[in-house]
Amino acid sequence: MIEIWDPARRSIDESKFLDLIKALNEPRQLLSEPKHLNVLGTISKNILSDEQFKNYPDISALGFWLRSSHLEKKWLNWYGHRPDNIYYQSRGSALHLPPLNVNTLFVYSWAVSLLCGNNNLVRLPNTISESTACLLKLITKTLQEFGLKSKNIFCTYDYGTDFDTVLSKDFDLRLIWGGDEKVRSISTIPIAPGGMTIGFADRKSIAIISSDAYKKANDTTRNNLVRNLFRDIYSLDQMACASPSLIIWVGQVDLNINNDLYNRLQQHIQDSKYFVETGVYINKFVHACENLLMQSADDFRYYSNELIVLSTIHPHVWISNDQGGGVIYECVVETYDEIVKYITSTTQTICYYGFTTLQLLNLAEIIIPYGGSRLVPIGQSLEFDFYWDGFDLLSNFTKNILIIKNNFNPEDMINN
Repeated sequence: MIEIWDPARRSIDESKFLDLIKALNEPRQLLSEPKHLNVLGTISKNILSDEQFKNYPDISALGFWLRSSHLEKKWLNWYGHRPDNIYYQSRGSALHLPPLNVNTLFVYSWAVSLLCGNNNLVRLPNTISESTACLLKLITKTLQEFGLKSKNIFCTYDYGTDFDTVLSKDFDLRLIWGGDEKVRSISTIPIAPGGMTIGFADRKSIAIISSDAYKKANDTTRNNLVRNLFRDIYSLDQMACASPSLIIWVGQVDLNINNDLYNRLQQHIQDSKYFVETGVYINKFVHACENLLMQSADDFRYYSNELIVLSTIHPHVWISNDQGGGVIYECVVETYDEIVKYITSTTQTICYYGFTTLQLLNLAEIIIPYGGSRLVPIGQSLEFDFYWDGFDLLSNFTKNILIIKNNFNPEDMINN
């Protein structure tokens, strides 16, 4: 049985569901502006004005990101740089397969596709949180008000069955968010001829801090940095691909400087009332002990159940950190160009503090052959963008129409 939101959750049989899917196949549209901007703007206003979402920072951040003024500006910045002979067309129908560990990512994926004029099917986890259920009700109610409910379907169904093949065959675009195995297995299922599948596989992220900049910073600046670092690491329990698992100190550093940052971070953790369950901490502790025994970690510093720091000189051991909830690896390099030793093809975001624009540009040139797709200030690693995981989403969510102009003038034939 399949469950859909319209706007309440209800069950529907497979044949009726497939009839709904047929409504997603319509002629594509030429685009000169973001489609359905008012829909997303309305959702934004409803989220930001609803008291029940005030206690959910991820949903509040989503509401802020969906503002019409924000999305229109980003769209125009992208569209305005297109060549004069390129026109954009919606790709058609899009199938979104979001991950289990980031509650709001399905909205970002769907929203970008909606702006591009696509019709959408979003497959949600079978079990969702109460806050996500409220968010879905708000979104589907808004779509109903704008007459777009039949073109945007949010549902749950069991995957890993023959139904995946039946469902996928008519979609023009498929977005697979999740681990490597999920991307591999689903990518083998055919979609419409000429369609495109984009897989967002396992990724890891890091933070880089200039030791000199931190030493020179006053208490206010250090506390602001810690608040931003907390946002990057703990907002999604360190489980998002963009949440840093490794902190690299660049330049001469001593234990007093390291401890100053982590003690401030620990204080902010307490002030924010963030905590992990005992079972989570036990798993973190076991992970730390195993790495010490294998000598892949050189030091283990316990600040609380929510913050454990493992020092290492081994470039890639941190990639195995899948604990979440505040397990941080750290290392020290003398110069920022040594950061490349810690970059792999699985590296996504590098969030930074204390570096000049020239240093960042040089770093970007150095790491390009190895990995990394985003360099952002600490505090902005979880902010979704139209450029994600190395993909220009707007370009991939649309089709390009090329027009080659010539100098032929029909009047010339008449005159001759």
